Amino acid sequence: MHLQDVLPMMTKMYLTRTVDSFLKDVKLSDEEEMRDIIIINLDEFKNTDRVKRNLNFRTTDRDITLLNRLILKCLLGSENYILSEKQLHKDVLALQAQILEDSKDESYMSANRANSHEGVHGCFKYSMEER
Repeated sequence: MHLQDVLPMMTKMYLTRTVDSFLKDVKLSDEEEMRDIIIINLDEFKNTDRVKRNLNFRTTDRDITLLNRLILKCLLGSENYILSEKQLHKDVLALQAQILEDSKDESYMSANRANSHEGVHGCFKYSMEER
């Protein structure tokens, strides 16, 4: 299936995400205008090098990589892995504040590290039991 085949069925949310992945500084509100922009730039959306480059987080700067991880953690913790841009921004800032707060506690890492084996130990024990 090709992009132009699914384009008429795409919701405004997915149209916005698709257009934003290509045109960061242009904000469109009309769905038909978004579809037209996608059709006009179809070759750019099909460009596998561009897609791979945009999805490769290993070559991004450290601060962007950390931000990507915070964003992913917030999205994975949300219902249906969907958040509005405003809510995502709020959640990322809250997670960042929590990390900074946890870093002030000198015993935080040692307390978490001391108990970290318990979950894995329970899984191994359960998996080794005869059924």
